[in-house]
Amino acid sequence: LNSGDHRGTLGLGVAQVPYSRSLSRSTSSMRFMNKPISSGEAAIGERVGLTAEGRHYGGTFGYLLGVYNGGEELETNRAGLGYGLRLESAPMGPLAKLVPKEFRVHLGAGFVLDQGPSVTTTAMSGDLTIEGPGGWQIFAEYLMDARTPLAQPVLPATLPGRVERQVFIVEATAFVWSDRLELAARYEQYDNNKSLPDHGDQQVITGGANLYFKGHNLKLQTNYIHRNETEGVAIDNDVLLFGVAASL
Repeated sequence: LNSGDHRGTLGLGVAQVPYSRSLSRSTSSMRFMNKPISSGEAAIGERVGLTAEGRHYGGTFGYLLGVYNGGEELETNRAGLGYGLRLESAPMGPLAKLVPKEFRVHLGAGFVLDQGPSVTTTAMSGDLTIEGPGGWQIFAEYLMDARTPLAQPVLPATLPGRVERQVFIVEATAFVWSDRLELAARYEQYDNNKSLPDHGDQQVITGGANLYFKGHNLKLQTNYIHRNETEGVAIDNDVLLFGVAASL
C-alpha cells in the first residue's frame, strides 16, 4: 500500500515478533560484531502469523503489529495467540546510515502478549536514539517481561512461579577519523529473575572499533567483551573478536 506520505505492507508467514529495537536492527549496518547478549537472552523469537507495517508523514510515525501462534512452536498452535505491537517516531528525520551529521532523535516502544501452551508472557520495551554533528550516536533501551505459568507449580514460598526479567542497554559510538574509523562502547545489565539474586544477574561491557573501507559494505571490526556475573562465582568468559563484514 502506497499513498503519498503513507506506506504500508502486509505479510503472512514466519516473522520476528516486534519487541526490541536492538534485535530488530539490520545486521548489515551494525556498529558491533554481535547484537547485545542480554537482549538475545530475553528475546521473544519468531512466530508464524500475520503482520502489518506502516510508515507515515515521512517517517515521523511508524508502526509494526502482528498476530501470531502463541508459544515457541512454528508448526502447530497448541495454545492461544500472540500479539505484538511496536511504535516508532523520527520527528526530525531519519537517522544517518553511516556518519551522523545533523541532530536527530528516534523514539520507540513495544508491547507483546504471548499465550504459550504452558506460560503466558507479557513484555514491554522502550528505546531512545540521539545522534548529532561530529559523527556521534547514543542508543539506550529498556526491556522487561513477566512469564506466568498457566498451572502454578508446587514451589517453596521463596520461589515464586511468576518470573520477571529486565534488560538495560546503553551504546555510544563516535567517528574519530573522517568516515573511516569509529569507536564503539556498549554497557548491558541483565537480570533473569528480579525476585532472586543469582548467577543470572550479569553486566556485559563491550568496547570496539570499526574501520570502514566502503561504508557498511566493507568494514573491519574488532570487539572485546567483558562479562561480569554480579552474583555467585565469576566465570572467566571474556572474549576478543576480529572480523570482516562485507555485503553487496
